[in-house]
Amino acid sequence: MARNLIYPSTVLLLGLITFSSILGRSQETTLPALPPEIVSSLPLEIRENVTRTYEALQASPTNPTIMGQLGMIFQAYDQLELANQLYGMAVTAAPETFEWVYYQAVVLGELSRTGEAIKGLQRALEIAPQYLPARLRLAEYQYDDGHWEESIRLYRDILSDFPELAIAHYGLGMNLIALKSLDEATKHFRTACNLVPEFGAAHYALAQAYRDTGKIDSAKEHLALYQRYQLNRPVVGDGVMDAINQLKPANTQAQEQARRAITLAEQGDLSGAIKAHQKAVEFDPTLIQSHVQKGILHGQLGQFDLAEAALRKALEINPNSEEAFYNLGVLQMQRDQIDAGMKSFERVIQINPLNSAAWNSLGQLFERKGKLEEAESHYRKALKSNDSHRLARFNLGRLLIGKGQYQEAVREIEPALTPEDDRTPRLLFAISVAYARLGNVEKGIEFGERARSVAEEYGQTELAEAIDRDLIRLRELPK
Repeated sequence: MARNLIYPSTVLLLGLITFSSILGRSQETTLPALPPEIVSSLPLEIRENVTRTYEALQASPTNPTIMGQLGMIFQAYDQLELANQLYGMAVTAAPETFEWVYYQAVVLGELSRTGEAIKGLQRALEIAPQYLPARLRLAEYQYDDGHWEESIRLYRDILSDFPELAIAHYGLGMNLIALKSLDEATKHFRTACNLVPEFGAAHYALAQAYRDTGKIDSAKEHLALYQRYQLNRPVVGDGVMDAINQLKPANTQAQEQARRAITLAEQGDLSGAIKAHQKAVEFDPTLIQSHVQKGILHGQLGQFDLAEAALRKALEINPNSEEAFYNLGVLQMQRDQIDAGMKSFERVIQINPLNSAAWNSLGQLFERKGKLEEAESHYRKALKSNDSHRLARFNLGRLLIGKGQYQEAVREIEPALTPEDDRTPRLLFAISVAYARLGNVEKGIEFGERARSVAEEYGQTELAEAIDRDLIRLRELPK
């Protein structure tokens, strides 16, 4: 494990430094000038802090801590060249201090000086060999710089320590694609998507891999998931970089809190995620995504009034928010507010006529109202906009079974059988029922046994028992 790292943790950190207690090395040091236009662009309290600290550094020009602390502020405010100079001086004065080596490597990466960033991260990992964020950054920079074999070795090493780290599976897959190892890359992209179903970039990479192997239906499905989750990416906490983030402007802090909320939600801490989104909107009240996500999370916790309030706040900010209207409709479905839900989904379709999820949800609401023709029409419209929408296929197939159109039901459901996941047992069971009602008992038993097996695999005990009861009945029928 990495050694314990001591790093700054408060916004006004610079003002807390006791300069007389820090000993610098005796050497000639040329301090970079502070450009007046940069200093004047900083918030007043930060500007005063920078000026005061720079004066202290002039009085003690070999003090690595003051150099590094100034670099942190300039990094936080995107003055990267100046931050790099200050970190470089700090590293020269204190080459064994992990923070200054690491921060400089990150800045060099942000400046697109990837080769230098790689060397800096390698040096940082000599000091703290197991610091995961540094290992991940190094692997990513190695990939960016075309050092695919080195990056692969590092990603494999990371996965030996953290086998369920989705971002590492994705990074390994990207390197394998670069080396034309398509089959192995596909496995890692699929693992990344399974570990974090909202990982947009992994869905896109998997869609491309499926396309290149001729699996067009699967490619379409994951492309649709990418379009839904394209802004989502799992975040690995970086305690050392948190000290920089605390110094950033408020809107940047809002984004950081929003990313933290995503991580907490992925870890199952829904209440913690809500609190992080709340902090995000306190920093930036117009951050619509955090309002929407608060609504979704409150809904998952059964806090429906709070969920609706958050979603309506999002709609105050943007009255044409497709995502806010869609999730409001989902909430209204959960509350059996059928007419209100229909209006929300209709508004989604006005905004985006290709939103297959909204077409499908409208179909479900028409079905609840007993309007089966309208429901079937909407399920078909969902599939017209996205023929890989598995729930729409299941709903349409189920409706067709109810109408006695068993052959067509099987044709509609079968394309949804892949990829296999926790939805597959119900799809297989529906096909079993269709074949049984067609009089093809053997096919009914075959698909019923498959459905039961997959249901058991996913721990769906009640469904497996229901399928078992149906199989007992089928086996008693004449073949």
